[in-house]
Amino acid sequence: MGFGNDVYMVGKTLSGSGIATANAHKTGTVSYDAFLVKFNASGVRQWGTYFGSAWQPEEGVALWVDKTGSIYVVGNATGSTEGVATANAHQETIGAQTDAFVVKFNSSGVRQWGTFYGGAGNDFATGCTTDNEGNVFICGNTTSPTGIATGGSHQPAQGSVVETDAFLVKFNSEGVRQWATYYGGLNNDNAGACVAGFNGDVYLTGTSNSSTAIATATSHQPTKVGNDTNGDAFLAKFDANGTRQWATYYGATGLDAALAIRLNAEGDVMIAGGSNSATAIASANAYQTAVGGNGLPTDGFFAIFSPAGTRKYGSYYGAQFDDNATAVCFDGQGSIVLAGRTLSSGGLLASPNAHQVSFNGDDNSSSSGFYDGFVVKFSSAASCVLDVLVTVSSGASFTVANGKRLRINGNLIIQ
Repeated sequence: MGFGNDVYMVGKTLSGSGIATANAHKTGTVSYDAFLVKFNASGVRQWGTYFGSAWQPEEGVALWVDKTGSIYVVGNATGSTEGVATANAHQETIGAQTDAFVVKFNSSGVRQWGTFYGGAGNDFATGCTTDNEGNVFICGNTTSPTGIATGGSHQPAQGSVVETDAFLVKFNSEGVRQWATYYGGLNNDNAGACVAGFNGDVYLTGTSNSSTAIATATSHQPTKVGNDTNGDAFLAKFDANGTRQWATYYGATGLDAALAIRLNAEGDVMIAGGSNSATAIASANAYQTAVGGNGLPTDGFFAIFSPAGTRKYGSYYGAQFDDNATAVCFDGQGSIVLAGRTLSSGGLLASPNAHQVSFNGDDNSSSSGFYDGFVVKFSSAASCVLDVLVTVSSGASFTVANGKRLRINGNLIIQ
């Protein structure tokens, strides 16, 4: 993710060298650690740091850069007793075997504060975002009966005592929790990502196996269509005080999972993920109106909703084998960039003179095959006309038409 012309990357590493710069927040590691690195627009590393305890594993999952250049990193810590939370943090000690965490760095890589987030169960962070006031939201998944939600929140208690609930929590810029809520029903419910709106609203997306407690009555799709095994995607909007405004399922009888979310300049919200449902995904004017794999493998999908929750557009994106969208964004001109992974050798047709015009993976008839990454640009959200498509083998680096450099290394990272 970038701020201005800088680029930031987060992840986890076991490497004892090549990660941190001199005088970094943490310069070495002997176990898996999270890491954070900053590059300038030319790809020159400005600084890099490990993050975590001395001996226990941590992983960085997602980051967000606010308008001041501060960087928020969320991730997961297992068994850590030090190196994660700062003194007087919201939660100074780990609650169980695995807790989520959030940490704030300034633009020079100096840690400002950090906190665990979790209870007696297992808690995992999946995303973070900030609003215009500098508040930070984190989302994730939990089995903890306590330590997650605040009293008087949208959902102060777990939806199920045996399954996973999503959660959403708001901190101010100093790390003081403002409110927090569970989000889920009687079955497994998982958060994929979150994004803040322009007036302090926040959107949460993910996948639900619950038939209650997810959607509002007059929403785009108020009832779950998939069975207990095949979840539907969901999208929920909260105001700045944590009051739910509306929420909808998104999917049909197959498995539908939302993994990414972004806003455009008009306040429209776009979700993306994977689906093998034969209906309910694509709108009539979609770029791809039918699932590419006849409902058996997964296709990528993306859908756009207005701030009031009205669907404006939806499309599949895929071919005969497994395809999943894992990242999405709007550019400054309103174009859509969709990225993910694919096992399909046909249908995802590369543009003329693309970096890679054919599938280079292997065993594409099996979900355990070797995927290629893909990135595709549609010229506008209104027409979703294919502008450029690049297919990339894992580990490759490439340049797209606008000159920005993207890198794929296992997980696909786009800006």
